[in-house]
Amino acid sequence: MARHAPLASLWLAFTLASVAAAQSSQETESPLAISLVTIGPGGAVWERFGHNMLRVRGGEEQLDRVWDWGRFSFDTERFFVRFAQGDLRYWMQGADGEGVVGWYANTGRTVAEQRLALSPAQAGQLLEFLRWNDTDEHRYYQYHYYNDNCSTRIRDALDAVLGGALRARTDTVVTRWSYREATKRLNQHNPILYFGLTTLLASSTDKKMTGWEEMFLPGGLAHWVRELTVIGPDGGTRPLVEAETVIAAGGSFPIPGEPSRWWPGFLVLGVLIGGLLTATGRSRSGARRLFLPAAVLYALGAGVLGLVMALLWVVSGHEVAWRNENLWQFNLVALALVPMLPAAMRGGGPRAGAALSLARIIVGCSVLGVLLKLLPVFNQANWDVIVLALPANVGLLLGVLGARSEK
Repeated sequence: MARHAPLASLWLAFTLASVAAAQSSQETESPLAISLVTIGPGGAVWERFGHNMLRVRGGEEQLDRVWDWGRFSFDTERFFVRFAQGDLRYWMQGADGEGVVGWYANTGRTVAEQRLALSPAQAGQLLEFLRWNDTDEHRYYQYHYYNDNCSTRIRDALDAVLGGALRARTDTVVTRWSYREATKRLNQHNPILYFGLTTLLASSTDKKMTGWEEMFLPGGLAHWVRELTVIGPDGGTRPLVEAETVIAAGGSFPIPGEPSRWWPGFLVLGVLIGGLLTATGRSRSGARRLFLPAAVLYALGAGVLGLVMALLWVVSGHEVAWRNENLWQFNLVALALVPMLPAAMRGGGPRAGAALSLARIIVGCSVLGVLLKLLPVFNQANWDVIVLALPANVGLLLGVLGARSEK
């Protein structure tokens, strides 16, 4: 599927196609109140980054309507294949404001509303754009987790009606978080999800975000909108957010203030895995029978992780997973080792020798992945993965050596 037009291009098309409609909306006698509604993280995987929407009230039609860009469906044809390929099709849509906001308020998530100090002309133009975008011809887009999502679409729409003021204020401000750190902070409640994400994200996610980039998070957009000032009717400056209301305090899904430092825990896990593989491979008792299933399970898991990372790099559109240095720690060599491990238990023959060679290559790759970090170009923040994989890979090698020596 071809990449859908970014919102900036859609806004230009809207401006060229509907100037008259925008002008007529600016002349409405009843004022429009436009708010940014921000919903905090939820419990499901796809809710962890939060959500947001634009709410429009008032006008001649006495509206109360919300629009958001976060719609997707698991029933989409080949959904999981497209997900793996980075070809996710999302869409924007409007709905009843009171009903949607009320529903979110009852989910245990935080819900906050910021009323924006837009001029009548700006509010009218934004409403016309929302209606124009909410059509079958324009509502669909190719979703990207960091660069083009439900929050960046709202960011871009607000920046357009503000004449670029939002981007000008935030595009050169460097924040304290990288994309990786922001991702880890919001997902560290789930160790498996945390480890999976930090393993699959490559070095491109380690640069500190600008304020503009941080608005991929709904909470980031709410923060920077709150920081912005605009020119009022009297020519003076005033805050863009003229009122802020907490509709639901939430509390069911708290967000930690800092990303956790989990590397000590991963180091302990890596040492335990490596120790188990070493001890069972060298054991002369019945515990030795545990080496083969444990080694197969670990090598299979490491190999599958390597296969996934390789596929994400080679055949997917997930740019944030390209050139992943974790391939030094988990790679396809581990998959090749799996069918050789039974021969290593028997102790002789060419397959046992191949098992030992492959185990040595796995450790060599892990060590090389660490040594390459002495070069500036290898700067991925992946110590969480290294401290787990390196001792586990060493333990796998020592276990294979021990299994062969017992024969």
